[in-house]
Amino acid sequence: MSASLECEAGGPVCRVAGTLDFQTVPALWRQIEQRMAEGELTLDLAGVDSANSAGLVLLLEAIEVAQRRRVPLDLRGIPEVIYEIAAMYNARALLPGTGAD
Repeated sequence: MSASLECEAGGPVCRVAGTLDFQTVPALWRQIEQRMAEGELTLDLAGVDSANSAGLVLLLEAIEVAQRRRVPLDLRGIPEVIYEIAAMYNARALLPGTGAD
């Protein structure tokens, strides 16, 4: 299983695809953190086909770091499974959007 981050040249939009799990998230986080250091970031997660709690932690960490650095962060296309995992941990309110609940 793998995950990828494809970013528009000169733009803030990066597309995340693949699996967000304990194996893929550390490398993906390093890439996201690097892009965040450049400024505004939009993560489009519509290409994520599966995720576990590591995917939730990735998004929560991105939100926290963006807030701390005062970097605008937009999360789009968050997979429903991430909302479901967040609900299990009583962390749903920490994510943007509504999910399909």
